[in-house]
Amino acid sequence: MKPYRTAIVVILFLLFESCALFKGSKTKETDPTIVEKDTLISEMQMLLDSIDGKLYPISTMQALFTGDYEGNSTQLPLKGVIRISKGRFIWISIRPAMAIEASRILITTDSIRVMDRLNNQYYSESFSLIEEKFNFKANYEILESVFTGRMFMYPNSKSIKDYQKTKVSDSSSIFLITNGRINENPNFNHIVSFNKTTLLLHENKILFSGNHQKIEIFYDDYKSIDNKMHYSKMALSGENENEHFNLKCTFDHFVFNTELTAPFKVPENYKRSKYR
Repeated sequence: MKPYRTAIVVILFLLFESCALFKGSKTKETDPTIVEKDTLISEMQMLLDSIDGKLYPISTMQALFTGDYEGNSTQLPLKGVIRISKGRFIWISIRPAMAIEASRILITTDSIRVMDRLNNQYYSESFSLIEEKFNFKANYEILESVFTGRMFMYPNSKSIKDYQKTKVSDSSSIFLITNGRINENPNFNHIVSFNKTTLLLHENKILFSGNHQKIEIFYDDYKSIDNKMHYSKMALSGENENEHFNLKCTFDHFVFNTELTAPFKVPENYKRSKYR
């Protein structure tokens, strides 16, 4: 076949295909449920972007805190320092009185380490410890979100498309809700609420149906820092059939985005123990 005849055949073929596609497009209908879902996902993502824009951008954070901790058989006043380097570590020094350090905690992307200075011992555990004790599938990203006041997806495999925006009449909050099941664990609901007026995070709550297990994180008393917002009060609680804890803290003297260290050298005479 001569070259010009080949070109004509190709052009006619393309014209035929384009006409067929054009005719087909006239009868194609869009599924309204898909459009509605895509619109809702877009609205929720815009909400999260708007909220994130109001919060103080953090690469590092240091703050002083005071508060109270109450567990199964323990009740302690708390005072200390927290340092966070985004994506790297959460470092906490607890000093109940007279600036004497009682314990030091270092959370990294793969472990949770605790130095107990009162008893000359230390612990080094994986994140599976939290799941074993509280049925809460935690990782570093989730814990960092908790302490920096950001929303997290639960579990880590979830995304915003798995959540639903729910309206509650006469409520001052906007709710995003998801549910699911993790391995053999019971069904869960993750409920996130934002203040309608300020669009700031108020609560992260995970409820496990059927066995009285839950994790709740509340944020309050937001402060303006360089025209951005950051919470100054946090309450964190968890419970199951055998364990429970309540932690309430007030934070102040914030320092953001400066170089931070996380010293954690265990003295040679300290004994490694297993957390029970």
